[in-house]
Amino acid sequence: MEQRGFYFSTKNGNTYFYNDIEGNVSFYGNEPSDKFVFGKSKLNINDNPINETELANYLKMNSGNQLILLLTEACNIRCKYCVYSGNYDNQRIHGETHMDISTAKRAVDKYLEHYKERKNSNLFDNPIIGFYGGESFMNYRLIEEVVNYTKEISENPIMFSTTTNATLLNDKRIHFLAENKFILSISLNGDKDENDRLRVFANNQGTYDIILKNLNRIRVLYPDYYKRYCQLLITIDTGTDLHRMRAFFKENKNILPKIARISQVGGAFTDWYDQYSLEEKEKFLSSLDELREIYKEQMLSGNVEKEEFLSILFNAPIFGILNRFRNVPLENRRPPFLSYTGACVPGDKIAVNSKGQLHVCERVNQTAPIGDIDTWLSVPLISNMLKEYRDKVMDNCVNCPIQSNCELCYPGVLGGDGKFNKKNMSPNCQEMRISVQTDFRRIWEMVEDGVGFEQLIPNL
Repeated sequence: MEQRGFYFSTKNGNTYFYNDIEGNVSFYGNEPSDKFVFGKSKLNINDNPINETELANYLKMNSGNQLILLLTEACNIRCKYCVYSGNYDNQRIHGETHMDISTAKRAVDKYLEHYKERKNSNLFDNPIIGFYGGESFMNYRLIEEVVNYTKEISENPIMFSTTTNATLLNDKRIHFLAENKFILSISLNGDKDENDRLRVFANNQGTYDIILKNLNRIRVLYPDYYKRYCQLLITIDTGTDLHRMRAFFKENKNILPKIARISQVGGAFTDWYDQYSLEEKEKFLSSLDELREIYKEQMLSGNVEKEEFLSILFNAPIFGILNRFRNVPLENRRPPFLSYTGACVPGDKIAVNSKGQLHVCERVNQTAPIGDIDTWLSVPLISNMLKEYRDKVMDNCVNCPIQSNCELCYPGVLGGDGKFNKKNMSPNCQEMRISVQTDFRRIWEMVEDGVGFEQLIPNL
């Protein structure tokens, strides 16, 4: 059988081979190696053209697992790393455009209409409607109207969610969120100094004090809602003092919501990281290594409670690797028209902007619509998007040694002109290969040091 994958060696002198075709890891010996093994297939991605009938059937049964209403382009704060700050070549800048109620209602109508068809093959699904900005509470009136309208017309329970900077919350809005069991994702980047380093108002005043005041207000008014439905989104970059951030979340774990995600400021289509010196970058990476060692020691100790901050920081690659497919053919894992990378099929989620255009998700720019609220998903538009993605991005995927572990998706390669281009990828393909190889090595080093796979899995 043709091999494709990579070797990785642990600090204990053991070398393993990851077979990307089968998904299995086997012991190789004691000769160090970090070699990547590329496949030798002559197959070209375009040898398997997109069948639009097959694509249409897929969309009918699988699309629309979530509706995201892009309520507004406006935001009341000016986070320095925001994708709409002007620092990203492929994204819009802050605007004042708001979605109106007629557009929102039409989107909800079409979404629920399609959901009835989807329900036939997804019996346990319930509709999910998310609200996104800008800052979603800059158009709060529309949130109320959409929720009330949806509850009137839907035959099924609806799950609602929104992401917010939390500076515009008040008692009335908190009551509404709790009453409707909103999943409330709140951005907070640690203590006052760290949060206010980058998350500021237009006058450069920090947002920390207001966020903490409003978080505490939710906790006092609705403690059960706060515990079950509120969660934090944390963003880090090279300038983050990770040890200080860890200490903050450790000290305040009893008064803060759970952490949902820790994300790093993206490097695609921006020169954001040019502001940091090589010394600063090395210091940041060193602090990551130090915290990783602390995390490993916690895993080895049965008496130490696992820290949420460290678990969220380091468990994402562990989750992906330990839950990878094994001995499952590629054709059973991915649809034939999107065989490679981590991108979803356009339409899996549906984001609607103020003009009534449909887009892949809230993270992509709005240069490549995939339908509109009147005709809903357009098979020709989605087919053309997939064709270009295959041509411009997936041209070398067939023989890639991390084909089954690639996380690349549209936001990292979709330019401001609506075209896909790999030149702005950050990390690029080789950097992603090295990153995946490094993640495998770190996991197997932990296992060799005494951390069992069964210890890692419950913390994911």
